[in-house]
Amino acid sequence: MKKENFVIVLIIFLVSITLFGETTIQDDLNNFLNGYKIKYSTSGHPKSYGLKIQVEIPKSWNQKEGEHPHIVQKFSSSSDSGKAKVSTIMILPVPSEFNELNNEDIVNILFNPDNANEMIPDESRLLYAKQTEYDGEPGMLFYYITESSRAGIDFLRLNIWHYFLYKKHTISLSVNYSILMNSNTKEISQEESDAFVNLAIQMGNSIVILDKYEKY
Repeated sequence: MKKENFVIVLIIFLVSITLFGETTIQDDLNNFLNGYKIKYSTSGHPKSYGLKIQVEIPKSWNQKEGEHPHIVQKFSSSSDSGKAKVSTIMILPVPSEFNELNNEDIVNILFNPDNANEMIPDESRLLYAKQTEYDGEPGMLFYYITESSRAGIDFLRLNIWHYFLYKKHTISLSVNYSILMNSNTKEISQEESDAFVNLAIQMGNSIVILDKYEKY
């Protein structure tokens, strides 16, 4: 799963640089805070397992269906100098061996900070992981850095992963900021890093589980 997710992000990253308009990560944050964003809902999507999860995404980001089985939707945008932003929404049922467990036991297994390093992709360095809640449901927030090379391409990626449990399904909202590393670009600036984290946290805070508020 780790390697598969890595390939997915790399493909989206390369495509987004080529196809989509340019904005900086600071532009994206400012626009988001000023209301230039969309509300996306998984309601009715065939890969949502009937769950209705809403999240806010920068309006300038391109929206596409996820080709892989559990990726409900993906969003991406490129910026100048070989930089790209990618977000994906993924929904998965918990492993079958968890079916007989209650929510508390599942939470203790899935959201244990002691296991955080085992949950992030290879070639990544964990900055922090903490238990939290998303719209009142238990979850975990990860922040990690990936530096790697594939097919002769070196890149550096900041990753924030919002991960939570609802109705024995795990819901992931990942937000990534990547740069191609070359002789002119070796690192992500502190200003870019701060803007990315702020935007990714804002996106995580926008998560709403619409099912919980429907009237029957």
